[in-house]
Amino acid sequence: MRALLVLIAAVLLATAMPVVAQPDLSRRIGTTVADTGAPGYRFERVILPAEAGGQGYRFNLAIPLAPPPATGYPAVWLLDGNAALMEATLAAMDDAADGDLVFTNFVDFDMLYGHRRDVAGYAAALEAFDARIPEIHRKMAPGDIALLTADHGCDPTWRGTDHTRERVPIMAFGPGIRSRDVGIRSSYADIGESIAHHLGIEAGSHGRSFI
Repeated sequence: MRALLVLIAAVLLATAMPVVAQPDLSRRIGTTVADTGAPGYRFERVILPAEAGGQGYRFNLAIPLAPPPATGYPAVWLLDGNAALMEATLAAMDDAADGDLVFTNFVDFDMLYGHRRDVAGYAAALEAFDARIPEIHRKMAPGDIALLTADHGCDPTWRGTDHTRERVPIMAFGPGIRSRDVGIRSSYADIGESIAHHLGIEAGSHGRSFI
């Protein structure tokens, strides 16, 4: 029994400073925890090139001072583009054991097409993503579940460049998952509670499972 959570329109900040493709990597963004320090960690700055027009990614890697646990640390991969993220997702599914959660954030929908109001690019990215969903389905075993959602709106047809306000989708599928309408949820926390319920984790204080 495993769970796959996919964000199709969001930006995940999983490092000490925002990870965004930038043309000028010398520009500072203000003081972060990497500048002030944090107990139990040291920081190393890493700069990676990106495929988009000579831009790159600048981020700080927080390294624990304590020795690693016997099972090792979880890995966070910074990948450039939805196609690379899909390949990493499929590889992670191959490695996932019973009770594991695979989480993928397809940032192109937000960063490249939503904020830039690129309607044609957004549509093409959705078609490319949709065409690969069967690959995810074929790797799912009995008892697995996949959830597709987003953490906010980013309508490429709306004025401006900010996030937009609309309800986000929740789509779940997997072997043995019957088709039904879970209705309009009262809290985004329902997604977390549904995954916890599926994996046999004790319920938290927020949200309600729809599984």
